[in-house]
Amino acid sequence: MKQRVFFADEQTAIAAGYRPCAVCLPEKYALWKAIQRKENG
Repeated sequence: MKQRVFFADEQTAIAAGYRPCAVCLPEKYALWKAIQRKENG
């Protein structure tokens, strides 16, 4: 990867528009995706 961005915590990253990695963190990604579906209809 050429560009990597680090945050102090998960909440800050999500607030900045980032999401959990689907490869590295599949459970957190699935939860994030489910929340997005609920919020966006």
